[in-house]
Amino acid sequence: MKSEPPLRLSDLKADPVDLDYGNTIPDSPLRCYLGKQYSVDELLQSESFEETDREPLKRVRAYPVMPLINASFQIKSDNELGAAIKALLNEKLPGIEWRPKEDWQGPFRKYYIVHGSIPAPPDMRTGQPMALEIFGELVAIDNIMLDSPAGHEWIRKRRMALSQAEHFDHPLPDLTGDMVVAIKNATYANIMYPGIGVPVYL
Repeated sequence: MKSEPPLRLSDLKADPVDLDYGNTIPDSPLRCYLGKQYSVDELLQSESFEETDREPLKRVRAYPVMPLINASFQIKSDNELGAAIKALLNEKLPGIEWRPKEDWQGPFRKYYIVHGSIPAPPDMRTGQPMALEIFGELVAIDNIMLDSPAGHEWIRKRRMALSQAEHFDHPLPDLTGDMVVAIKNATYANIMYPGIGVPVYL
């Protein structure tokens, strides 16, 4: 699959394509997997945008990718994330040559999240490049649910280890164990980071 890099919001301000963006269904292999297009008001709920972005957001076309939402996968090391995400995409969105990035470890090791945007099949009707933004979370490790008291204790100990590594300027320690990662949101859009359902984590 070859695709031009997806656009930034600022690029859409000068987009010469005259389209009714709210009523243009993508002509893409992902078409049958998409939910209802996000409205400008829904996009403004994202941490990525402010009210001053309302006008250019009228040109954003962003859709939930239904088979990925709430899908999960298992890994034993954070070094397996790239391969696991590719396998999940091939399973849930078959027939597309997915090439996700390989390095997902940074936010995962520190915040226990999976977040990235990768090239997706373009919209052949408009000629626009498109992207697939993925956001997920570690939900369990070694049969410990992270939202449980035992999970909170695991997070506390992990934070201490991370703090020590950062204090001594060491690399963040790998995450290993029997891990379950759940995809919380996936968005097909004509910008790389619509940010729907993605919290601020920097």
